[in-house]
Amino acid sequence: MGADEVAPPYAPTYAAIYDQVLLPNCALVFCHAGTGDYLVITNKDDGYAALVNQPAQGPECAPTGLKRVEPGHPEASLFYLKVTNPPCGSKMPLLYADASGSLDPRQIDQIGQWIDAGAPNN
Repeated sequence: MGADEVAPPYAPTYAAIYDQVLLPNCALVFCHAGTGDYLVITNKDDGYAALVNQPAQGPECAPTGLKRVEPGHPEASLFYLKVTNPPCGSKMPLLYADASGSLDPRQIDQIGQWIDAGAPNN
């Protein structure tokens, strides 16, 4: 980071996760903001509605029986598992040429803490 840049606070809130993780890494037209994907995150409100208490979809992940976000249980939430150790499909975020990337460990912890706190829309 440059001298003028400030590190994000990594707050375990949905607003921070949307702004710091989902928007720059996932809510992209060729990823989860397009219309051809099983999870569509076109804005903050739609993203929350599509994630929390919603079943996993798609031929690889639906059979797991997981919810995308199971409030209070990151270990049973597909969103958390997809950025750590996915039980189906690719690890996220997916980079070009089908290579998967990794979030900053602080972002992964941020997601886990938010889900563990009940995944409030805060």
